[in-house]
Amino acid sequence: MSSHRDNPDQIPTECNEEKTFRIIRRQSVIHGEGRSKTISDFPKTAALAQVLKNLNFPAEKKRILQFANQSNSLERYEILPTLNRIEERNYSNVFDVARAASLVSGSD
Repeated sequence: MSSHRDNPDQIPTECNEEKTFRIIRRQSVIHGEGRSKTISDFPKTAALAQVLKNLNFPAEKKRILQFANQSNSLERYEILPTLNRIEERNYSNVFDVARAASLVSGSD
């Protein structure tokens, strides 16, 4: 059985980045509570999540880098430079890593 996560159109990439931004712009004009963009780089954030999705947290930077290096995912090449720049500490989850890499803003 296929899940909605298996639909490649739902994962932001360089190929569908403009489509993602069009959706965000449409959502921004909907009346009600204001929406702020919290993801600074959709494709890189999606790649980070894809590579680290099976990592058991909490994890320290060294373990995160080892896990990413051992990944069979091609996205690892895109995110390794970003992961190398995060600080040496324990991370609670993928969001925590993405926030440390300045790919997302906000709180848990």
